[in-house]
Amino acid sequence: MGGSLTTTRSFGNFELSVDWKISPGGNSGILYHVVESPEYGHDYETGPEYQVMDDGGWTGDKLKPAQLAGSNYDMFEAPATKKVMPVGEWNNSKIIYNNGHVEHWLNGEKVVEFEEGSEEYNNRYQSSKWVEYPGWNKFKEGAISLQDHGAPVYYRTIKIKSL
Repeated sequence: MGGSLTTTRSFGNFELSVDWKISPGGNSGILYHVVESPEYGHDYETGPEYQVMDDGGWTGDKLKPAQLAGSNYDMFEAPATKKVMPVGEWNNSKIIYNNGHVEHWLNGEKVVEFEEGSEEYNNRYQSSKWVEYPGWNKFKEGAISLQDHGAPVYYRTIKIKSL
């Protein structure tokens, strides 16, 4: 793997818009509040992830709904009725983070919304893989990272503004 592309600037509250397309069977993600430090080996150890995925073409381990495109990885699933473009076509995603209020948008439709620290959030966290990562989502400011997960993925028209 070539390594994720990570901003040199940190963001706290922000709105990010990005176009992406994934290769057949591909898996990637957009992570935020990523902190690079020797104790963390990968961006996903600190940053929550907007999942970028070929839902229908994935041939690896069986995935849970919260591991499919548009989801907040392993926490909040995007609905099965979401509008995701076929492999090789461009999708538009938006992430809004504002004082713990998080929204994921996919092709103009809000597909995930939650409040960090809420009872529902804490319950989902306790049953997620993230309990094994002590730095995960502990930082409320950090870099944005376009994940390299070993499959070709393309990003364009990346726009971010601080809120």
